[in-house]
Amino acid sequence: RLFKLTKDGKSWEDSLSLALKAMLLSPKFLFRLENQNEHGEATDQQADFSLASQLSFFLWGSVPDEELLALARNGNLRDVEVFRNQIGRLLKSPKARALADGFASQWLQTRNLINYRPAQGLLPSSESMQQETLFFFDYILREEKDVRDFIQADYTFMNSRLATFYGIDMRRVGEGFQKVSYGSLPRRGVLGHASFLTLTSDATRTSPVKRGKWVMENLLDSPLPPPPPGADSLDDQ
Repeated sequence: RLFKLTKDGKSWEDSLSLALKAMLLSPKFLFRLENQNEHGEATDQQADFSLASQLSFFLWGSVPDEELLALARNGNLRDVEVFRNQIGRLLKSPKARALADGFASQWLQTRNLINYRPAQGLLPSSESMQQETLFFFDYILREEKDVRDFIQADYTFMNSRLATFYGIDMRRVGEGFQKVSYGSLPRRGVLGHASFLTLTSDATRTSPVKRGKWVMENLLDSPLPPPPPGADSLDDQ
């Protein structure tokens, strides 16, 4: 099909451009599609391989390994106990960090920190703030902690730069990221992270409205309705 398109161009460059454009716009290039026949139906084995692919790309951000493929090939992956065991195996792998880097950074919006440029010396780097939250998410997931730890955990992950910012004795923290207790500091869970506080602030001041909106949308899955007609913004004073 692509080769036929090359015959429609007026020149070699034009023909090549048509073929490349068709390839790049194809759904098969843009998306990972489940294997289906001409009627849009998948065979049992195709469904097994699709399940292996979905699980691997979600938890690892990569293709299934040979063990997953073997289970799909033998039709065993759809067994509930086998499937749960595979989830546990994949989560124990270092590759599962992709779940934090992909899913968590999108859910908690830490990927947006790249757009922030804090004043020199006032805040940790955007990368440090993002990594704290991702390490925190990864730890709760791998260690099967209570989901409420996202809100009430009295620990976090920090490096020496974050420790200085939080007012924690740097002698307790090395250069790399490590689990550290807040102690008597009034910080708990992800809402105490510099990432969250930065994402929900204006350039020069905090914003309770932004923070409330973030909590409603990201933690409670309750988007706020639009403001009523005639509601004007407050004076910036």
